[in-house]
Amino acid sequence: MTTVPRAENPARPALEGHDLHLGYAAGEDKVLPPRSGTVLLDGREISSMHPKVFARQVGFLAQPRILLLDEPTTYLDLAHQVEVLELCRELNQVLGTTIVAVLHDLNQACRYADRIVVMGAGRILARGRPAQVITPQTIHEAFGLEVCITPDPVTGTPLILPSPPRAHVHSEGP
Repeated sequence: MTTVPRAENPARPALEGHDLHLGYAAGEDKVLPPRSGTVLLDGREISSMHPKVFARQVGFLAQPRILLLDEPTTYLDLAHQVEVLELCRELNQVLGTTIVAVLHDLNQACRYADRIVVMGAGRILARGRPAQVITPQTIHEAFGLEVCITPDPVTGTPLILPSPPRAHVHSEGP
């Protein structure tokens, strides 16, 4: 008979009212391969569990501690981009998953990231909180682009507005 040991970790209480605790130290909460054909999950035979309960508890076991994403919003329309980034925020805030993502949309990075790393020519140019890192100087150094940075009217995070070339600046009036 195989059991899933419980981690006694008061900092990580059971999620959604289930008794399954997730361990975050080496050797905690490992699923052992079945030896007798009967598998217990948190003291219950999985064959007697409702499929939704089983899937939810197995999902908790498979929960990544760190999720690496390479351009997860590329080729998505705006609604789906926001959906993906909101899901990442939820994984981080609810489950404590660390999300490391490459985003080329700097405004989205500013809205969703706690910390940003700006790279240029294969090296780190700046790192820290969005308001510390996203400056006209950093953007110019990374991309060779003149920008205006203003607070996002919704979130207060930096909002990057590229300055158009002087030939494209339109003046108002007659």
